[in-house]
Amino acid sequence: MHRIISTIFISILTLFIVVVGFTINTRTTNSINENITAAMNLKNNGDSEGAKRELQKAIDEWDHTIEIMLLFESHGKLDRIEESLKLSEMYLQNGNTNMFNEECKRSSILIEHFNDLEYPTIYNIF
Repeated sequence: MHRIISTIFISILTLFIVVVGFTINTRTTNSINENITAAMNLKNNGDSEGAKRELQKAIDEWDHTIEIMLLFESHGKLDRIEESLKLSEMYLQNGNTNMFNEECKRSSILIEHFNDLEYPTIYNIF
């Protein structure tokens, strides 16, 4: 009887951890992706200061939750996203609009790919 109770407890604990990780990762990446898109739109409309604020929001949120996300994901995926965000910030500070737009698109693609891997589908299992 103790084995059954222990197994049920461990299963529920594991399920809880997976759901928490999924929720944190998905919520954070969606919010960051929205900020990146807003920064791109603001920069393309000539509002560099607004773009800096939006991009800084994305970077701050990333820095705030990265350690939690590292508990659930491999470092490689998250490092590529962080690198892309930092490059976007550098291009924005240097006034290089074309490279800024390209790096923001790259960040968005990496984040979307990260989210696609998060959702449980038959293609992720096999």
